[in-house]
Amino acid sequence: MLKKNISSLVVSICLVLVIIILSYFLWHSSLIEANSEITNSFFINNWGNTSHEVTVELFNTQNVSVFNESYISVPRETIRSQFPITPVPGVEIKVTLDNNITKTLIVSKDLLGLTLSIDIDMMPNDPLILSPALS
Repeated sequence: MLKKNISSLVVSICLVLVIIILSYFLWHSSLIEANSEITNSFFINNWGNTSHEVTVELFNTQNVSVFNESYISVPRETIRSQFPITPVPGVEIKVTLDNNITKTLIVSKDLLGLTLSIDIDMMPNDPLILSPALS
């Protein structure tokens, strides 16, 4: 009877250890996936009271457009999207607001793995602000 109790205890301890190890690996892999989703993303934040059309374009180092998407941003909305490729040094990101105001960002070495925040109507004197951040 004692041997049976000891073997049951050993099996229970092994199962608990397996569960702990598996949960750690699942948690760790979900963090990696979450970070990869954020990398090379951009967010369009409309802080104003009117809708706007925002065009985001990505040019490779040969100045050829490799990404060109337009979005309609309604007031108080945040749109999240991701570049289809990883922007490398020398790549240019061009953002146009309402076919009127255009700002560009040249990706430098330190901006690899960037997250770009595109803020609309956040500041009264500057309706389009580009804020790159490392992810």
